[in-house]
Amino acid sequence: MLSPRSATSGGLNFDDGAFFASVEGTYISDQYSTFMNVEKLPGYATAHANIGYRFTSIGFVKKPQMQLAMTNITNKTYLSGIQGVTSNAPATPARKCTTIAGSAPTYLISGGFGISGTISAAF
Repeated sequence: MLSPRSATSGGLNFDDGAFFASVEGTYISDQYSTFMNVEKLPGYATAHANIGYRFTSIGFVKKPQMQLAMTNITNKTYLSGIQGVTSNAPATPARKCTTIAGSAPTYLISGGFGISGTISAAF
């Protein structure tokens, strides 16, 4: 519980000294969110990308660089984690003809597509 059965990630990178790019994908399998293993967070896959360019030095500005990073490039909405676990989601029969009330676990919602840019240099 609170950890996936499996997780995998892979990526490709390209860099010719000036232009660089990378793409990365991750898969997280489903994970149980109750102690009785009756409800689970479904598995999900995400993809991220990064591109940039390194310019030649100009005077005292050394190695100027522009970079663009994109997260969740497919803009997929998914539940990304378990916020709160419960003992059991549905009502569960117990001893002496009693019932243990069920309660739903709570989940974290993923962020959508994100993009950020960076301009940097050494001096």
